[in-house]
Amino acid sequence: NNVTFAGINNTSGCFSPIPYTTPYYSFFPDQMAYVQKGLSYPFNVTSPSTGDGYYQWFGVWIDYNDNGSFEDAGELVLSSVAGATVQTNSLSGNILIPSTANSGKLLMRVRSGNMSTAFNSCTDNSSSGETEDYWVSICQDVIPTVSITNVSSCGYTDGAITLSGLD
Repeated sequence: NNVTFAGINNTSGCFSPIPYTTPYYSFFPDQMAYVQKGLSYPFNVTSPSTGDGYYQWFGVWIDYNDNGSFEDAGELVLSSVAGATVQTNSLSGNILIPSTANSGKLLMRVRSGNMSTAFNSCTDNSSSGETEDYWVSICQDVIPTVSITNVSSCGYTDGAITLSGLD
């Protein structure tokens, strides 16, 4: 129902009571997370409690190598191993962006389902749940070059500082 991560704060409103209705999949291209390699960012997802004893299992994937698959090692970035509690139906944690991740606009998938075991990024056998995709922008590594020049003439000193490599 709500995803919060590095600039994303999206309440989708896709939850509906039994009988469950579509859409089970949503893509939010206007919701973008902005992150840097080597840094950690808090993540939170919540789903309304159903009141009927179901809990939601959550999984979060980022396609770090931009190959169109979320099944590569390290791309499951956060999950609830045995499901969230009925009281909270939420998952919170920190996502560390690895230094080996591709830079640029990559896909993040958030899934929920009323499963008591883990499921993968694309399929499962739950009777309810939802899949939401978002963009994650991983900033380019910036290695600036700094040069300082001093010029002395007639007792006056002038200098310049030049920064390059920032684009």
